[in-house]
Formats: sequence, C-alpha cells, structure tokens
Amino acid sequence: MLRATVLFIAFLFVGVAPLYAVGVADSITAPRITVGAEEFWVHPVVKGETLYAISRKYGVPQATIAAANPQIYYGVKEGQVLRIPIPEGLRTKKENLGYKLHQVKAGENLYAISRLYGVPVADIRKANALISDTIQLNEILRIPENTVSTAPEAAQVIHDVQKGEGVYGISKRYGVTQEAILEANPWLRERQLELGDKLVIPQSSAGLPDSLANLLGGGIQPPMPCDTAAAFPKWKTLNLVLALPFELGKTQATVSEDEVYDISGTAARGMAANTRYLDFYQGVLLALNDYRLKGYNIRLTVFDTQHSPTVVQKLVQSDTLKHANLIIGPVFPKNLSLVSQYAAQRRIPIVSPLSGKISATDVNPFLFQANPSFYTQLKTLVEKTVKQGTTRIIVLREESLADLEMADKLEEFLRAQIQRLNPPPTLEVLRYPKGEATAKRTPQLRKLIDAEQATKVYIPSNSEPFVSDLLGQLNALSVLKKTDTVEIYGMSRWFKMRNLDLSQLGTLRVTLFSPFYVDYQSREVRDFIDNYRSLYRCEPTQFAFQGYDVVKYFLGALYKYGENFHYCLSRYNVPLLQNYFDFRASQDLGSYESRALYLLRFDLEQGLVPLK
Repeated sequence: MLRATVLFIAFLFVGVAPLYAVGVADSITAPRITVGAEEFWVHPVVKGETLYAISRKYGVPQATIAAANPQIYYGVKEGQVLRIPIPEGLRTKKENLGYKLHQVKAGENLYAISRLYGVPVADIRKANALISDTIQLNEILRIPENTVSTAPEAAQVIHDVQKGEGVYGISKRYGVTQEAILEANPWLRERQLELGDKLVIPQSSAGLPDSLANLLGGGIQPPMPCDTAAAFPKWKTLNLVLALPFELGKTQATVSEDEVYDISGTAARGMAANTRYLDFYQGVLLALNDYRLKGYNIRLTVFDTQHSPTVVQKLVQSDTLKHANLIIGPVFPKNLSLVSQYAAQRRIPIVSPLSGKISATDVNPFLFQANPSFYTQLKTLVEKTVKQGTTRIIVLREESLADLEMADKLEEFLRAQIQRLNPPPTLEVLRYPKGEATAKRTPQLRKLIDAEQATKVYIPSNSEPFVSDLLGQLNALSVLKKTDTVEIYGMSRWFKMRNLDLSQLGTLRVTLFSPFYVDYQSREVRDFIDNYRSLYRCEPTQFAFQGYDVVKYFLGALYKYGENFHYCLSRYNVPLLQNYFDFRASQDLGSYESRALYLLRFDLEQGLVPLK
C-alpha cells in the first residue's frame, strides 16, 4: 500500500500521458452514473488493487482519477468506491443513470445521509455493498435515485429554520435533546444554523440503522467517535517533530539531541538564527519541561527548514518523519504543503503554528491551523458583535485600493449575518474618497449616528492617516451628541499604529480584535515569565508564548484522547497563556482552523480590557 501511495504522489506531480486506447471500453462492465454534467464509471476497490492498476483498467490517467476522488489522497484502500471520469468519446447521453454520489463529511453517519436524500438506510447499504454501518471520511457513496423511503412518518419530521431560531429553542419545541438534533444533523457541528436550513428532527428510533436502533431501544445512546478515543499512554515515548526556518547556517538540518534538550538555550543562541522562531522554540522547550516534570516521556526532534522547499522535500523523501506522533511546522505555505501531504498519508497530526495562511489545496483532516486567517478573524468579529437585538450598523470606509478587498469582505460578512436576525438591523455605508479630509463627510456622519439608538460602527481601514483623522471626527461628535450608545470596531492592524491618540481610543471605547491576549495578572503567565527570564536571560515575546501554548494544547489533547483527538476538541479545554483554541473544519473535506478571537476594548481607567 505504501508503494502504491508513493506512485500516486509521483504521478500526481509529474503527470502521465493519457492511457486510453481503442478497445479498452469494450472490456468495461462497471456501472455508470451521472453527477451534474459529468459521467463516471463506478469502481469498488478490491484487495491489493493499486491506483496504477485501476488507471490501466479504465484507460484514464491516475491524476484524473485522483482529482475526482480526493479520498485517495490517503492511499487506495479495499472497499473504497471510486468514480472514474469517462472519456468524452465514450460517454452516453443519458441524464439519469440511477445514482447520485455523496462524499462523506466529518461527523456524518448513514442515518444522517439517508435523511438528507430521503433514501432508506437499507437501500444505501445495498447500493454500496456495505457489510456494516461504518463509513469513512471522504468516502464516496452511491445514493439510489427514484426510491421511496419506508421509514415511518414520525421519524422524518423536517423543520424549516426561521429567522432567529436556534438549536436550543427547536429542541424544546419538539421535545428532543439538542444532542439528538446534532446527531441527526452533523453539519451543525461545522457551522451555525442559518435561515432556510432544513433540520431532521428525530422522533423515534424507527428508520435508524439496526445497530443504532438496538442501542436506543435499550436506553443506551449510540457512541460518538470521541467516546472510543484511546489516550496516548504516559509511559510510552511520544515523538514530537519541530520543523521551523531557524536558518542556523548549518549544512546539517537536524539539530542534535543534546542541543535540543539544552533548555538554557545557550547553544542555539550562539548561532545566527531567526529570532522569532528561536523564541518559539524556547517556549516549546519550557512546555516540554513541564510535561517531563510530570513523568511524561517525550522525544523532540528539530529540523531547520531554512525557508527552502528543497530542504523540506529532502526531509519528506528521507521518510525521517514516519515515526512522528505530532509535527509542528513548517511555516510557509509551500513547505507546509509538502509536509502536510506526507503527514496526511500516514495520519500524523500536523500543526501550522504561526502562519495565518495555508494552501487552499491542503485537503487534510489532520492539519491544524493555530492562527486564524485574517478573513476568518473578520468573520468571527461580525458573528461575535452583530447579534439578536442589534438595531443599527454603520460602515465607514475609505475608497482605497489597499483596503478595498477587506472592506468588501466586511460588508459581505455583515450582510450575511444580518439575514440571520429577526428583525434585521439596518446597514449604512459611508464612503470617503481617498485623500479627502474626513471633515467634509462629517455632516453625513452626524445624520447617520443617532444618540438614542444603539449603533455599531465598523472602520475597515489600515491607513493610519485616515483612521487617525476619522477618530478625531468621531471624538468631536461624541462630545457634541453624547453618543454613549455607539460602539466602534477597528482592525487588528491598529495595534501597530504608533501615532493614534490613546486618549481618543479610550474616550470612544474602541474595540479591536486579535487571536492573542496575555493577562499579566494571571499566575500562570507570571510563572512562565519568571521561568523564561531565569533560563534565557531575556523577556518572552509573543512567539515564545505561542510555542508554549501550541505544545501544551496539542500534547495535552494527544495524552487525553490519543491520535483521534480531533473528534474530541469540542470537549477539550486547557488554560493557555495567550491563546484559546477553537478549531473548526475550514473546508468540507479538510483541515482545521482555530476561530478563537479576543475582542479588546480601550478603557481610560483599565487600559485594554478583554470583552466576555
């Protein structure tokens, strides 16, 4: 199987010439299906079959098959059902060949899929030759068309979601638990409820797969994936890999074991290294030291990726990482993608610890992005601040190319959030021509802001002159109209603007957002700073806090839940120094991205205050 996987990766990158030859189609008896405008052969994988053999059988390039079946990213496995794109000259003109295809998403089961399509579970089992109710993430299932569900009416209640409704209220309305609704609608674990969604409301065990119906009949809840998670043994050696662009200037990329465990950091500091990653590394060492003092057995291996895809490619090709239980890094998208592909094939959890960007092609359910992308932060800001009861929203934007995409995205997120509320708040947008004094638009701004109406003002700009000028106008307006009901939200980049008037920020009680916040009154933070100063003779930076938090979080998850800890993250909570992680699947098939975000408000008396 490993050999087949390696062949797949090789062909995927270099490509192959089409293998189709006249006469191949004559020997193909596989059933055909149509998905949209595309037509496919359906091929169940048998024991020992490789992608190369399947490609030869159908005369279709391996890369073409791989593109149509993302689940073979992890290798071709017995029992998988692949869709093989049919070459144009061999396609039929039939519009409906009896099946739809469904790709299994995280958290889905046969019951949920049967309700989604209105097809009995037994029919789906038969169409896919399933011998049990177990299905795999990304597996392609054939869903029979033109079938009639035999499930009793009571088990098929469908609820159309109305404005302002939530899972709790719906569960009370139908007299079922929230968990039962989540179980019947697994997609709710991946996103919020939206207007127009259709919820399956389970009323009885009728229509459930036999195995689940038996459990429910005995008063036992069906096990969730997390309930079967096995903790990583404390006594067993846990192999942790750290791959960062230290740029140590060595010809040998691997840091020696003695150097790794020198937590005083003196050996590493004697070399010309990238300071940010060295700080991160030193935070990692402090976290590991905490675990070792508690008796955990951890082996750390460190690689200097040197900003070089060539170095990372050699590291992957050497198969050095095969025994890793957790990989932290690399940082840059191209390097991360190389290691991510390798880790996905071997089901090794991998953490992108610092970058807010990962490749959109990294379809990997074992990849965790610790820092949310900027647009994820912007969307989370809207979701946290525009809630039921919000009545008025104002966007103040400069018509600048530099901020155009950001401002457009903010408006997009605001309009989407508004549609979920009942009654919907009003949205007003005031545009300022680039370079024009903001005072020229003050009359319009005065008309928009009503001192008697709660108003949220968003300023999607990273231009310091514009922001400073506009805050001056808002400050003068607040004195004139006594606008205590106005809340102002700015961008995270404002933290780096040196010339903003802090007194204005405090008077206006401006709120900014960030994935990071350090409470220096916390006992844990003070202890970390004391230890860091004692060992490294310097102050910890944001990167040092990040290194500590990432290791503490993910090693804790591994030790508590084992290699399948991603099923359990909704239950997992551990106090950290500057982060709190809230991982959600960022793609239908794929990687996890933290959506954790602090809202930080300026206060004249208390300084920067995190909002609950």
